[in-house]
Amino acid sequence: MPISTFALAMVMTVLSVWAIERSEDQRREGQARAAASVVATALDRRAHSYVSYLRAGSLMLGTRKDPTPEDFASIAGGLLDDADYHGALGIGWLPVLKPEQVPTFEKRMRAAGNESYTVHPALDPSRKMVVPIGFIADMNERNQPTLGFDSYSEPKRRAVIDQAIARRQLTASGPVSLIMQTRAGEWQGFLLYMPVYGPGMTDLPRGFISAPFNAGAFLSSIVVLEKIEDLEVRLYDGALESSRLIAQTGAQGAVMHPVATQALTLGGRRLLVAVDAPEGGLTRTAWVALMLGTTIALLLAVVARIVSRRAEQDREALLWLREQASIRASLTRELNHRVKNTLANVLSLIALTKRRATGLDEFVEGLQGRIRALSATHDLLTNSEWGPTALRDVVLAEVAPYTRGDDAAVALSGPEVDLAPNDALSLGLALHELATNASKYGALSVAMGRVEVSWAMAGEGVVQVHWQESDGPPVPALRSRGFGTDLIEKIVAHELGHGVQLDFAVTGVRCTLMVPVRAPVAFSIRSRQQNGQGKQK
Repeated sequence: MPISTFALAMVMTVLSVWAIERSEDQRREGQARAAASVVATALDRRAHSYVSYLRAGSLMLGTRKDPTPEDFASIAGGLLDDADYHGALGIGWLPVLKPEQVPTFEKRMRAAGNESYTVHPALDPSRKMVVPIGFIADMNERNQPTLGFDSYSEPKRRAVIDQAIARRQLTASGPVSLIMQTRAGEWQGFLLYMPVYGPGMTDLPRGFISAPFNAGAFLSSIVVLEKIEDLEVRLYDGALESSRLIAQTGAQGAVMHPVATQALTLGGRRLLVAVDAPEGGLTRTAWVALMLGTTIALLLAVVARIVSRRAEQDREALLWLREQASIRASLTRELNHRVKNTLANVLSLIALTKRRATGLDEFVEGLQGRIRALSATHDLLTNSEWGPTALRDVVLAEVAPYTRGDDAAVALSGPEVDLAPNDALSLGLALHELATNASKYGALSVAMGRVEVSWAMAGEGVVQVHWQESDGPPVPALRSRGFGTDLIEKIVAHELGHGVQLDFAVTGVRCTLMVPVRAPVAFSIRSRQQNGQGKQK
């Protein structure tokens, strides 16, 4: 019962915690979906502001056949003054050249003030065109190494340039490594290419106005602005694949909840914003519910244990009361049986004593002696709880009045033998009659008289008890038959189930009794059987 109670309470606790966590998961999923929508909208808005600037710059540069550094600086400077600059690394001009035009272009750039300007990497004559970085607004140490880099030489940039020429409009790249060197290495980002066409140009553009973006800084600025730093936000190039990850920010490294996504389009390229809600284990509410539920489960188990223990004690007490009632009933039946037997014996003694008595005094004296004999044997049986009684004790109880200190008139000998209660009563009555007769007429009536009582096993389940008187008055040949003789030869013999040899020899009375030795089963409240009822042994 305590284990079942504890298990049930813990199941309810676990279900409660599961419901709380399920609710929290749904809340996090809703939070992630809302954050994904917010981030995607903010990215789209900021990216399209750059698109507008690049398109405006494209229109202005399209009117100049060979823009000078001063022309580009004036145009780009105006755009950058109005732009939200987070994440963008500047604006660059990339002319479209044929391989044979590269030396002339390098001389012109050096003459314009950049004495170390060189198109790199080495030219590949098989390529149809070269797209080097010519000018960069916001020129600094970080951007200086990018000047002269042939964007058409790198496969990813070449694919975007070809796509921008085919679309004749602004095009975004996938994830690329920016060539701006930092202490941590190259930055991961993406590029926007806006082709610049002059009047009447339909084949190749005059060049490209381009904006590189540090994707991590660009995404982080949105996350900080929208105040969702507790979530992980990732930006992918079209699909949720690790190889197409552009940028990542927020709770990086944490175990994440299922992704909420929101798509947007930038420069003809599909971008995907993914937002994850971190799972920090059980929530505080779930922990409180778990601890409280466990405590209640333990308390219920303790209470159930107390209740079950009390119920068990009550059952034991009830069984004990039932057993006591059974004992009292058995005792009552046993007492009733013994009393009836005793009264029957007393009535028999009264009847036989009356029949043989010649006067009231003789009747009283004989009856008192025989009742005392019954009482003495009853005392022995009571002391043994009406169980097996030693034969020696029965003999001693009947001849004790005739022993005289050290000069005992009665000698006893024989092995230790236990008798059943009824057999002990019968033997006691027989010995009482023999001792009474000996004290009145036989060996115990004179000082020199002796009585020897001996016994020995005479076979399986039978002990032979021998009474022998000696050195007493001669036994007369002619004598009247008394009650004691009838008691021994009829009643005692019947009770013991064996005949009695009683010989009134001249030298002294001899008597041999055969007493059964039954299985030594003590009188007790009978053992409980499997059917729950008592049975007497």
